[in-house]
Amino acid sequence: MPGLDGLRALAVLAVIAYHLRIPGMEGGLVGVTIFFVLSGYLITDILLIQREQHGGFALRLFWIRRARRLLPAMLLMLALSSLWLIASDASRLLSLRDELLSGLVYMYNWQMIAQQVSYFESFGPPSPFGHIWSLAVEEQFYVVWPLALALLIRMVKRRGKLVLWLLGGAACSAMMMAMLYHPGEDPSRVYYGTDTRAFALLLGSALAVVWPSRRLSTRLDKRGSQVLDGIGIASLAVLLLFILRVGHYSPFLYRGGMFAAAVATAALTAVLAHPASRLGKLASGLKWIGVRSYGIYLYHYPIIVLTTPLAESQQFHLLRSLAQMTATLLLAELSYRFVEMPIRQGELASMVTQFRRRTGLVRLGKESVVAIVALVVLGACLAANSDNGQLLKVKAEAAETVSTAAADAIEPLASAEQIDSEATPTPEPAPVQTMAATAGASSQPSVVLQGDRITVIGDSVILGVVSHLEKRIPGIGIDGKIGRQLKQANAVVEQLKEDGRLGETVVIELGSNGAFTNKQLTALISAIGDDRRIMLINTRVPKEWQNTVNEMLSETAEASEGRVELVDWFAASEQEEGYFADDGVHLTRTGAEAYADMLMQSLLQ
Repeated sequence: MPGLDGLRALAVLAVIAYHLRIPGMEGGLVGVTIFFVLSGYLITDILLIQREQHGGFALRLFWIRRARRLLPAMLLMLALSSLWLIASDASRLLSLRDELLSGLVYMYNWQMIAQQVSYFESFGPPSPFGHIWSLAVEEQFYVVWPLALALLIRMVKRRGKLVLWLLGGAACSAMMMAMLYHPGEDPSRVYYGTDTRAFALLLGSALAVVWPSRRLSTRLDKRGSQVLDGIGIASLAVLLLFILRVGHYSPFLYRGGMFAAAVATAALTAVLAHPASRLGKLASGLKWIGVRSYGIYLYHYPIIVLTTPLAESQQFHLLRSLAQMTATLLLAELSYRFVEMPIRQGELASMVTQFRRRTGLVRLGKESVVAIVALVVLGACLAANSDNGQLLKVKAEAAETVSTAAADAIEPLASAEQIDSEATPTPEPAPVQTMAATAGASSQPSVVLQGDRITVIGDSVILGVVSHLEKRIPGIGIDGKIGRQLKQANAVVEQLKEDGRLGETVVIELGSNGAFTNKQLTALISAIGDDRRIMLINTRVPKEWQNTVNEMLSETAEASEGRVELVDWFAASEQEEGYFADDGVHLTRTGAEAYADMLMQSLLQ
């Protein structure tokens, strides 16, 4: 079915475009859904052919073939990536050790879910293994599905009922994705989960039951061929629309959109699998990429991650992307020619023997070669562990610094009970008086800032500005927390209200850690109340949600008719690289001074 190689090519190119941050390709992650549908179709088709020819499933042979197909290139990718890290930045291996091990046993996606690691949001260097979650989902399917299918066939004799069971399972999986997804929150749980992604695999499996490749006729009249190609073109158009228009934060994607993309993929798969499809013949022109799509998928992500500077990880760079793509195709070709195909066809042992005879090296069998690669990966894990002491020392020092900053930030908001317990009451901070900007009013104070009437609620960015704000506005109340998102601010506001510590002016500095919905922002403003001055500080963060956050804050301020004010940090920090640390978000001393000055001037207006 050469037409399916064209669909594989579309899937892997879409994923690469997404990871390269090519403008207009925000929906390239749909390529993974395409892979899942294809896998469900092809694996079920293979199993049904086995059953028809041998009267049952040759499970041992099936699993051995899957291992030969998938493991060698996977081990090679893990080994090469680990060696690169050992040579360039060995300390990173400590944080990646668990990922390496979970990748080896194809449980990477559940490891990420258990550790609550986001697929979409990361301030530190992204993991070069972040893409293997999808391979874990597929391998779990390969292990469980033959057993489940055998049981289903034994329970359900009729093909129609079997299809209904599969479609029912797909619907349950899609509904689980919709129910577990919460708009405005990170969607990584439903994106990673085998349970919430199984619908694509099951749709492909259902297609294999009703559209088995061995029964597709090469003869089809002109009218039938036109209908077939028409369905294929329409399905392709739907997928392209998803790739070009639907981003990974779109609620639609997780509430039916991804399921719709899987249905479109199943329809396109049916067309391209048919030998009489003209569209399938056209798609076969991408066969070279499709045949090597597994290797291309494996190697592209480590190459992109390990050769892209962290500060530019959210930007598209044409020349660098071309170089990364060239390296990916070259490595995929070498892997396909000298690793994947020889092992799949049982030729590796003879190749090693010939090499040994020519070089005089000791005998190495194919099992030894695979074992050596596996040992390299495990050695990388041990190397990561050897750096544990030094890196933990660094982490401890960093944690101490953050804890000190957090304590300083929270101190102005001490609880009412703590205040009452003091033997000597603390005098109220003196108001800050500022002079008018005009010469005519230069001798008279124009605005008085009283710190105890101002509350700032924010994340780690505001923690870095605490001391600078306290110098300018003594007594200002600051409640900052590392990693805080806007959806968590309501509870903070309610607690401060209950304690009688919410100021007459409330400043919200949130959005650096992720996007939020208009509903969540509106709820926060309502919780603060109509009787308070509300100020929203926008953000500068080298992440894809930056513009979404800033646009929503701006639109909310404009629609409030003066009730809500916007403090434009994004504009104030334009072209000011010296304001930011290496992550492009947190502030240097210069940046913190500028931030504090900006906020103070906004409060004075």
